[in-house]
Amino acid sequence: MKREKNKSLTLTFILIFLFIINCSDINSAYVQIFVSTTGSDDNNGTYEKPFRSLSAAINYLFNNQDKIKSDVHIILGEGIYYIDEPIIITEKVWNGINTLTIKGEKGKTPIIKGGIKLNKFEKLSDDLWKINIEGNLKNIINQLYVNGERATLARTPNIGELFQTKSASQKYLNDISATQIIQLTDDQNKKLSSGLKSAESAITSFNHLWLNTQGIVNNYSEEDKTFSFTSPILSNVFNLNTTSQFFLENSINFLDSPGEWIINEGDLYYIPKYDETPKTAIAEIPILNELLVIKGIKNNTIKNIVIENISFQLTRHNISPKGYVYHQAAFDTNAAITVSHATDVEFVNCEMSNLGNSAIWFHSGSSKCKLSESYIHNLGIGGIKIGIPDKNINISDKTTEIIIENNIIHSGGLEVSNGVGVLIFNSGENLITNNDISNFRYSGISVGWTWGYSENDANNNKILNNHIHHIGWAELSDLGGIYILGANNTQIKNNIIHDVFSFDYKGWGIYLDEGSINTVIENNLVYNCKSSAFHQHYGKNNIIKNNIFANQLLSQLELTKKENHNSFFFTNNIVYYKTGVFSHNHGWRDANFIADSNLYWNPIKEDVLFYNMGIEEWKKKTGKDINSIIEDPLLVDPDINNYNFKSTRIIEKINFKPFDYSKAGVYGDKEWKQKAILKSDIINKFNVAVNHRIEVEGLSK
Repeated sequence: MKREKNKSLTLTFILIFLFIINCSDINSAYVQIFVSTTGSDDNNGTYEKPFRSLSAAINYLFNNQDKIKSDVHIILGEGIYYIDEPIIITEKVWNGINTLTIKGEKGKTPIIKGGIKLNKFEKLSDDLWKINIEGNLKNIINQLYVNGERATLARTPNIGELFQTKSASQKYLNDISATQIIQLTDDQNKKLSSGLKSAESAITSFNHLWLNTQGIVNNYSEEDKTFSFTSPILSNVFNLNTTSQFFLENSINFLDSPGEWIINEGDLYYIPKYDETPKTAIAEIPILNELLVIKGIKNNTIKNIVIENISFQLTRHNISPKGYVYHQAAFDTNAAITVSHATDVEFVNCEMSNLGNSAIWFHSGSSKCKLSESYIHNLGIGGIKIGIPDKNINISDKTTEIIIENNIIHSGGLEVSNGVGVLIFNSGENLITNNDISNFRYSGISVGWTWGYSENDANNNKILNNHIHHIGWAELSDLGGIYILGANNTQIKNNIIHDVFSFDYKGWGIYLDEGSINTVIENNLVYNCKSSAFHQHYGKNNIIKNNIFANQLLSQLELTKKENHNSFFFTNNIVYYKTGVFSHNHGWRDANFIADSNLYWNPIKEDVLFYNMGIEEWKKKTGKDINSIIEDPLLVDPDINNYNFKSTRIIEKINFKPFDYSKAGVYGDKEWKQKAILKSDIINKFNVAVNHRIEVEGLSK
């Protein structure tokens, strides 16, 4: 009897505890709200009766906010949650006195998708499947994903290749629009004729300088060997010309490679990859531009929110019928997740993937937010954006103290080529550290949004311990692994940057552009970049110290503009190279800067020429490098990118301090580090594109 009484008391305590942790007016333990793919939005959000959608859980918070006196955990069960409108969290939903955590259940990663699943494929042949999509044509379909991978809208030339523009002209239509008329070569005309004659709305995409311009073809003449499309007026600086490259897509006659698709007369046609079967293949299309919006208001920020262990997938990128010019860094495009007027919002162990736009934007008025341990990949435009591009920003709209730490940020620019891995506008006091950033067509990290020496808010940003690689793809120009634009007091330390390759000569490892001031570049390893390891357009009192710059293709160091003030201090650096010259641009010879106690070495010539001068003549004529030396730094094996030292006896002569560059990139368990290694097929395709460009330019000679 006593034992049964004890059991009864125990059961009573358990029921009381379960009641407490699900109650809405407690002051100590946190409230739990459950969401499940098997739930219903008519339920009450308990474990036994979970909601079906995250939006229902958010609405529950809104309706019960006066009763909630504690932290809240919204727990998403395993599975896929398709949404047809963005999830919006405002300060009216969460007052921020306590902490709201939205997370996947332990050991699972639920997926939120802004799209819909299509019907099963019908097999027409081994090399062609189709889906009837007449019921889905109310949605604009510009992207398709099959088995979680981005499919390619039928295009020519295929991915990895671009047409070179023979010539182009522009005809004004009005004050804002123009017709771009493209002259084709005989070979291009032959390849494009059937596709352009049969296409109702072929799409073209042009890379020119650091821009991407897209439009819908409105006229094609096989006889004249021309096609045309409408776009905003391009200024003389940005006109399409022989240095621009392009491809065309969205014609059934371009459908010729595995993984490509096209819509024709109410049917979606798809060429399967070798390991896909129609019975198991899952086809999805995105229907939303945004997935999650967290926004407060001016002077009343939304606070204390944690998003953890959730995958965000499927947003779209639409083509404007009037054409569109994506200017530098595609700055005016949106993101799948937007955080604005928010404080202490954190994303931990999340995934952002299969997106038509960028992943996440810490927009105006955000501070002390963090993104960490997240896998961000397969991006239509860019990865992470911080701040806003406005010049004069009100205090309530300033974004500051954002931390981007230990993330894998891979494969961007797949819809709009000039997206950036991490883009900081006029925003300061941010920390970008221990990220692996790779496979972007434009820059890896970009900081600042002011041209010249005018005041700006991009101050005191820190870029530390990042691994940035396989950038450029020989598609765009005027880019860098790390690109600084008019920012002040930026610290660039302990990063590894390599394999940066632009279309023309403008592709640098670390690039200080217009008006960079007091930048500190220290303890970085930069190798295998096309144009140079370090380049400064113009700036003031920057410090380049204790770096290893090794084996750039064309030139090792560059400086463009001579100014009356001191441009920078270049000291205690190692410059090692087998290819190219010391410097192409006359600026390194003529401009005002201080260089001293550096080591230069060319192991093939066992000497270094400074604009055809030996080092003694260089010292005498320029007053630079008085205590610099030309000696073998005794690197272990630069040919296989081992830049450790056999001995430090030589580098001690210039007071070089060895640094552990192996600490750059992500940290954590073996599986996480392994995920950061770029896939070999991507590296191979990058190398093919680079080698093709080297051959075209005759650089191998």
